[in-house]
Amino acid sequence: MSDSNVVIQPDSSLDVNSSEALRREIVDTIDRGPSSILVDCQAITFMDSSGLSAMVMALKLSKEAGIRFALCSVGEQANMLFQLTGMDQVFEMFDDRAAFENSIAQPA
Repeated sequence: MSDSNVVIQPDSSLDVNSSEALRREIVDTIDRGPSSILVDCQAITFMDSSGLSAMVMALKLSKEAGIRFALCSVGEQANMLFQLTGMDQVFEMFDDRAAFENSIAQPA
């Protein structure tokens, strides 16, 4: 991926204890002005409402800054949370990094 496309890869749990660190990382990334941010969720084994809140905040801030924000490799538990809250219809989600990279390579 080019420098203008940033991948953030949280690890293990995205809960009340770790979601603030993700928020800070995303805000710092947005401040650098990439054209897109991909959160690779492959290593996330558990996500609660605070983790979901961090993702929603990241999406909102990214949109305000004109930055594409997407998720990939969302595991079963986190995907269930997205589906139960209807957020799976709000976020741009990809099966894996390659699928995201292919979407970037496609002409608009």
